[in-house]
Amino acid sequence: MNRSQFQNKGRDILKDAGMKSWATGDKKRTARGMIGFTDLIANGKDFTAYIEVKFGNDELRPSQIVFKELIEPLTGKHLVYQIATKLSDFHNVVELYEQSKI
Repeated sequence: MNRSQFQNKGRDILKDAGMKSWATGDKKRTARGMIGFTDLIANGKDFTAYIEVKFGNDELRPSQIVFKELIEPLTGKHLVYQIATKLSDFHNVVELYEQSKI
C-alpha cells in the first residue's frame, strides 16, 4: 500500500462512521500557503478532527510541529488532532467522534 492508498483507506473508515473528510492538499479546496496544515480535515455533527497522515518513514516537518503545538491546547471533546501512522489511528478518530455524541 502506498501513501495515497493509506490515506484513502483512512477516509473510507471515516466515511463509514458517517463523517465527511477533505484532503487539504487539494488546491481547489484550500488556500495556498497553508504551510504545516494537516493533510485531512474530518467532521461529523459537532466534531472536527485535524489529521496529519504519516506513512513509512515520514516525520513531522518543523512547520507541522508548530501547527500541532498551536492546535493541541484547543483540543477537547469536539476538536481533535491526530497523527495517523496506521489505520487504527483513523479508528481512534471514529471512537472519539462516537464519544463526542454522549
